[in-house]
Amino acid sequence: ILDGVSMAGSDLRAANLRGAMCRGTRFGTCEMQMADMRGCDLEQASLDTVESIKGADFSFCTGLVQGQIEALLARNADELDCWNPLTRTTTRKSLESLLAGN
Repeated sequence: ILDGVSMAGSDLRAANLRGAMCRGTRFGTCEMQMADMRGCDLEQASLDTVESIKGADFSFCTGLVQGQIEALLARNADELDCWNPLTRTTTRKSLESLLAGN
């Protein structure tokens, strides 16, 4: 349970946060390369200033609004099209799957 926690500046590279409750969590300038975020509750989470989401998997996350998803999808292709060998998907595909549910 990470509700309301400030993760600013954290190194979350390859972190397993699968199913974590991150409601209102402020991710600030953390590094999230290859992070496994599948199934996280990201209601009111702040992801707008995250340094990198290269290879991160957001599949099955809840709580992100369409504007947040679109902002993450506006990041550069190097981050979005990176294959995550653990979860077998790209960051782009994991985020696009969330739009289908909205």
